[in-house]
Amino acid sequence: MVNQAKNNEKVISELFESTFFSGFSFDCNFTLKFSRNKVLYYEGKKLPQHFILTILTDWWFDLKKDWMGKVESLNNYNAIEPEEPVQAFELAILRWSDGAEVKEVKFNEECMTLIFKNKKALSILCESDEDYAWIIEENKFPANDSKWSAVCEDRKVYVEIKED
Repeated sequence: MVNQAKNNEKVISELFESTFFSGFSFDCNFTLKFSRNKVLYYEGKKLPQHFILTILTDWWFDLKKDWMGKVESLNNYNAIEPEEPVQAFELAILRWSDGAEVKEVKFNEECMTLIFKNKKALSILCESDEDYAWIIEENKFPANDSKWSAVCEDRKVYVEIKED
């Protein structure tokens, strides 16, 4: 099982190779959009050029303690969910910044971290009170045509690659 888990993490790293952060949306959770301008393959299968990462768990930029300090300092409006406006602000800055290309993906026992070329690091927990912590899906219509998906549930990453 450990080998499969490491292989799934490798697939996720390959999936993010040569991608850039291209936008986000928010509706009770954040959906991050990623794109790449070139065609890449993983084990002979074409990687999607556009995909979304939907997050249903806690996430933050850079070091967690610094992040919590930033959230606290920007909570002038006593927001019910004080992190969400700061997350949206940081994502908007990332979207319009040089260096928003994913440089590396790291996994540890608790989270997946996307490290961008501009040295920003976005960490996402790998567990959640929801059905899953995060899911990656092709940004393709109709959805039935999607070949790639990945989900993180209870600290385990599951990858599905459909045959062509």
